[in-house]
Amino acid sequence: MVKKTFHVNEAADFNVFVEGGGRLSKNIEIGGTPVDSGAPPSNTAPANYIGASTGIKILRCGVDSLYLTYQGRVERQVSDHLDYLKILAQSEDPENNARAVYEVGNHCFEVSRYGRGKFPYLLLDNWFDVEVSRHTTTRLPMSRVKIASELLTLGGVVPAVNSATGIVAALGNIDYPVQLNRVDLCVDFVSSVNLEALPDHGWITRARRFDRYRESGHFTGLSMGMGGALSCRLYDKTAEIRKSLKDYLKPLWQSVGWQSGQQVWRLEFEFHRSILRELGVSSYDQLLVNVPGLWEYATCRWLRLAIPSEDKNQSRWPDHPLWSVLQAVTWLDTPTIPLSRINKSRVPCDERLFVQGLAAITSFMAREGISDFEAGVQAYQTQAHAFHRKQSEITGIVLEGYVKKKVKEKARKYNLLRDPEYRKSRARDYQNAREGK
Repeated sequence: MVKKTFHVNEAADFNVFVEGGGRLSKNIEIGGTPVDSGAPPSNTAPANYIGASTGIKILRCGVDSLYLTYQGRVERQVSDHLDYLKILAQSEDPENNARAVYEVGNHCFEVSRYGRGKFPYLLLDNWFDVEVSRHTTTRLPMSRVKIASELLTLGGVVPAVNSATGIVAALGNIDYPVQLNRVDLCVDFVSSVNLEALPDHGWITRARRFDRYRESGHFTGLSMGMGGALSCRLYDKTAEIRKSLKDYLKPLWQSVGWQSGQQVWRLEFEFHRSILRELGVSSYDQLLVNVPGLWEYATCRWLRLAIPSEDKNQSRWPDHPLWSVLQAVTWLDTPTIPLSRINKSRVPCDERLFVQGLAAITSFMAREGISDFEAGVQAYQTQAHAFHRKQSEITGIVLEGYVKKKVKEKARKYNLLRDPEYRKSRARDYQNAREGK
């Protein structure tokens, strides 16, 4: 038997071929401790073909969530401007409230009226959640950034992080390297295996907590170790999408053979900072070459799905065929579309607007016994005017004023408003450049 010992940061190359057809056993060294993980399946086969003979089809794998920490210091003028915008965000005046927008490059961030945790400022759009500290702060990082799953999935990890770093660099001076706060890795798959029927004791894990989930009588998934440094979820992704209405995954699944209506499951591991440091993957640069190593650790040492037998030693139970396939996925960061085509605004999708958005009108029509849509809309508008006229005796705001306020609030929330101060600053910079100042 040929053995190979390697560190996690060497784990990007798992394909070691043994000359003469010998069997390969691999020892993974994590945190200085060798771990015998056995011989994992080859991950060289195309993802959509692995497991075809067992009714298992891998649709995609990737980094689903990424939380980054930037050390450094925010510039004083940026901190002062964010203080001002936060005051505007807390204003009850819709005109002031609508101006609580911070523009960086081609991002128009909503400035939240509240911070998050110890960070006083929070900037939001469809790509990033950016937590920012004050210029005077010395105990906090300069910024923490959560990168949206949609951006990571469609645009790729490297372009997404480069864009996030450009945003933070515009706020002040960064002290490199960029640190990892959390990383979620996931695999989406279709399987003929009855996941609900898998026995609990077949899941061999270091986690103390094990939970199963059902909704409306249907099994929706399970989780292990939630709330810990490393946790796992196995859940019905198609059911989750029906709620979130985030359909950007479906074209990717369809490109590798998924048929509409097929149930898709997701296996997802959540690595927090403490376990990442223990595994020697504390910075973004280290992550780039260590994603396969993290997956190997999670699916070989921390969790394993086995077929129970009469052997009292669980380590000798054979791997379930499903688990062998999931261990063997190919980790490639392959962007599907340019970043420029991924929407930065958080505008609701058509289904949310024209299906869920009609809930109030259809409820009104049912109450009034109206079946004709045009007549229902007209009656709704008439009674809405009457209601707000009565309310105006208390609030002083009639329907037109109420609607105007709400439109501006939503336009800011959906990242559709521009920052007037940013435009003025850009104009001044342009004028100074022309005058040679």
